[in-house]
Amino acid sequence: EKGAMKCISPSAPPICTLITPSQLEILVLLEQGLLQREVAEKLSKSTKTIETQIYRLKKKFHCNSICQLGYLVKKLMQQSV
Repeated sequence: EKGAMKCISPSAPPICTLITPSQLEILVLLEQGLLQREVAEKLSKSTKTIETQIYRLKKKFHCNSICQLGYLVKKLMQQSV
């Protein structure tokens, strides 16, 4: 979590300025417990597209896992409120 925590600060910008609406939608569905394959089906996208979006998000936020990414997004969303 240390890597993911790098970008959490009181002055962190709202989550909507950091990721695309599509990426947020993917994260919300993953947080609901859907598998990447199920997310792809629900959004009418290929599994590869979903994998690529997740890879980009993990890279952007220095996360090693989807769990870390979910934790980070929750924290950023709480700060945005």
